[in-house]
Amino acid sequence: MLYEVLPRFLQEKVDIVRSEMVEDETVDNWFLMQYQWPVITILVLYLAFVLKIGPAYMQNRKPMSLKYIMLAYNLFQTLFNAYIVSYIFSPGSFSYLKPMSLKYIMLAYNLFQTLFNAYIVSYVQFILVLIYALSLVTFQCQLPRVITYNFFVQSIIFSLLFGNFYYKTYVQTPKSRKDKDAKKVE
Repeated sequence: MLYEVLPRFLQEKVDIVRSEMVEDETVDNWFLMQYQWPVITILVLYLAFVLKIGPAYMQNRKPMSLKYIMLAYNLFQTLFNAYIVSYIFSPGSFSYLKPMSLKYIMLAYNLFQTLFNAYIVSYVQFILVLIYALSLVTFQCQLPRVITYNFFVQSIIFSLLFGNFYYKTYVQTPKSRKDKDAKKVE
């Protein structure tokens, strides 16, 4: 219905996107994966809240002063990104004196080690935001409790999903994984 109303160049773009889509029976039945309308609805509601409802709600309220917290956070992010870039441009990273395969293996190892540290920093950020949201519940804050409780539920779901992934990927012994794969094949 909407497709026929679109201009021809947009119809071509939609056709390209549709041709690129790959269906997977495992994932297609998940929540928010079967149809695009729930995701679009969430996006529209988010934009409405951020652009209209939120500013109208906060119009007569004094904003929190986050100037120094944001300065410290941005300084930390800048220094950490400089640390990551220093690995890429460190002496020996692009040296032609090493054997070809060893050079790329060591460069990849250093890069992956640095990126792993970035994931650890992201997890620490997640914990800090969780603590901040917890402070909204404990102190007398005018933020609606529904938003904070929603964040807690999302945090618990994220932690459970990540813990399950971590256990199945890193903790579970390779032998038991091979047994499961063999059972699936049978």
